[in-house]
Amino acid sequence: MGKWYKLVMVGLVTLKMSCQQVDPSFVVGSEEVSYLVSPQFIEVPQKLDLLLVVDNSGSMATSQQHLAQNFPRFIRNFIQKKYDFRIAVITTDAYRARFYSSAAEQARAHFRRPSTGELFLTRDTENLEQKFVQMVQVGTNGHGDERAFMSFETALTHPANQGFRRSDAFLAIIIISDEDDFSHSGLHASESYSNPSLYPISYFVNFLDNFAGVGKYSVYSVSILDEQCRKSLANQFTERKIGRRYHELVLATHGINTSLCSPFGDAVSLISDTIVDRTPPTSTFYLNYEPVVETIVVTINGQHIAEDAVNGWTFDPNQMTISIHGSASSLVQNGGVVKINFTPKNPFHR
Repeated sequence: MGKWYKLVMVGLVTLKMSCQQVDPSFVVGSEEVSYLVSPQFIEVPQKLDLLLVVDNSGSMATSQQHLAQNFPRFIRNFIQKKYDFRIAVITTDAYRARFYSSAAEQARAHFRRPSTGELFLTRDTENLEQKFVQMVQVGTNGHGDERAFMSFETALTHPANQGFRRSDAFLAIIIISDEDDFSHSGLHASESYSNPSLYPISYFVNFLDNFAGVGKYSVYSVSILDEQCRKSLANQFTERKIGRRYHELVLATHGINTSLCSPFGDAVSLISDTIVDRTPPTSTFYLNYEPVVETIVVTINGQHIAEDAVNGWTFDPNQMTISIHGSASSLVQNGGVVKINFTPKNPFHR
């Protein structure tokens, strides 16, 4: 939530906050407050929950090393923009906890932890880069039956990982794999797109809509995008696969697909840039009078802003704040006049 601007108002007045002298004028029946907003006065503590799903099959050692080496490029945006982020890591065989009750299989669904035991990493974590390296180098002894989608569903709902997900944060799921997803209801491996028990992409979109909220998440991939890339990575031990289903889920959730064959630093930088574009800051303004909610009208540079939790405004009666979200908040960040017009319930009592 962005920095709060406290509005000092007397009676029914119109104030314009700018570098000029305030020139109040009286109005009847409503109260309008205008702010001249400059980007340097707005902080950006956007909340972001990042879940990395890392393929831990036998062909992924080099990709895990590249991910670890390019962590500074991936995280730079979020640190510079002062994001309140959390980072957790799971593997593509975390789904096995759904089928087995043993401690070893249940542990697959637990978030990977550094030696110091944190459930997730934050911007305030000591030795952040070192701990990230420990977490993402998950090894190559995992099951070759990769089910990234079932794995993030299993991990996000597993009791051991409670405390990671925040309802007011944007959820970004990033899959790093040189195979494809074959999540299905059966236990045994099946790499068939025509398998009748294969979960459709819509199943996981519905799960994420319910778990994170519509418009409050995206899936991203670093995977094999085309035949040329697939052939360049194939060897005598494995042929690898184009991530067809990865690409479908990413597109369905407004994420971005990047290539495992491109420079890894470029791929993760593009993903972080895209996440930042999808998660503009929330600008919050404090009201000195309780409004009649039905009378609130918000405009930015003369443009009417709808009441909407994703790309509009919301009112919090407990905090007496109006918050502007998403693309509407981007208008504020770029500098502009924000007008909040409303009828006070009682203009003579705060």
